[in-house]
Amino acid sequence: MDTSTDSPISPTRTAMTVGAVTAVLMFVAPVLPLLNLMPQTASLAVFVGGIFFGMRRLVKHSSADITYSAKAVMGIKVAFFASLIIAFVIYFITKIEPQAINIYLGVVEQMLQSSDLPSEAAATQMQMMREMISPLFLAVVAIFMFSFIGVIAACICGLFLKKK
Repeated sequence: MDTSTDSPISPTRTAMTVGAVTAVLMFVAPVLPLLNLMPQTASLAVFVGGIFFGMRRLVKHSSADITYSAKAVMGIKVAFFASLIIAFVIYFITKIEPQAINIYLGVVEQMLQSSDLPSEAAATQMQMMREMISPLFLAVVAIFMFSFIGVIAACICGLFLKKK
């Protein structure tokens, strides 16, 4: 689906730009005191906001009525480009500073301990994670995770965007 004929802006270029800005803001958002939100919540809010902004920009600058699927595709593109940048940064950080993986594993271990899993199952899961985790693994997981969240966010945001 090519919406470039209906719009004076390039949807792909807009998605790349908004995705890059969203990814950068996701790393900055947890540092800023945004309404005293938890870091993950602040990053997720920035991520969904970036998707919404990219979709709104497409709707605003189009000369014709944009279909729901075109809006959703735009949001998915924004999410995908943001996830690629996030994955690159995660890979780069964990490759340069391997201690970052241990910090991540410590957080996961705390989450498993506070869950309802039996201690043997939690220990088994942690052992499996220690064996398979690597900078590349974390980067690939980030791409899939943020792309999946982006698809859901784009589908929901597409329902609320209409040309005025």
